[in-house]
Amino acid sequence: MNQTTPNSAPLPWFLIIGLLAGVAFVAYIVWDSAKPPPGHATSENVVELTTENWQREVIESNVPVFVDFTASWCPPCKAFAPTVSKLADRYKGKIKVAKFDVGDNGFSKAGDLPSTYGFNAIPHVLIFMPGSSEPVQRFKGGPSENQVARVFDKLLASQ
Repeated sequence: MNQTTPNSAPLPWFLIIGLLAGVAFVAYIVWDSAKPPPGHATSENVVELTTENWQREVIESNVPVFVDFTASWCPPCKAFAPTVSKLADRYKGKIKVAKFDVGDNGFSKAGDLPSTYGFNAIPHVLIFMPGSSEPVQRFKGGPSENQVARVFDKLLASQ
């Protein structure tokens, strides 16, 4: 009789390849989860706004202020975040680029800002001139970097 025991049979090549592929897949998942999610790369030049610092950072600012109303759970907001970071770096010191996270509970963390400025969807962008509580420009949705840059350049030229 020619019987082989389970310990003496060689592993089939496809099982070895499958195991290696599985290990590689798990390693990739661990590596990928360590990276920040797309759209969360925020420049150090982006100011984080709250209802507490709104007056100081926006209304009392001595430079124009770009405010991105956003949320971590909002896919269009995540897609717009890299543009916000690029604008913050590009116009550093000339225009304050800020974001206001409306929070995980919808607009509840935004206080009455959405009703004050007349919007109920995000992303929503408002641009304020120094010392003004009324926006001079608004964008529904995430505008392109070039659209915002044209507005910024006009604002800076008019000062």
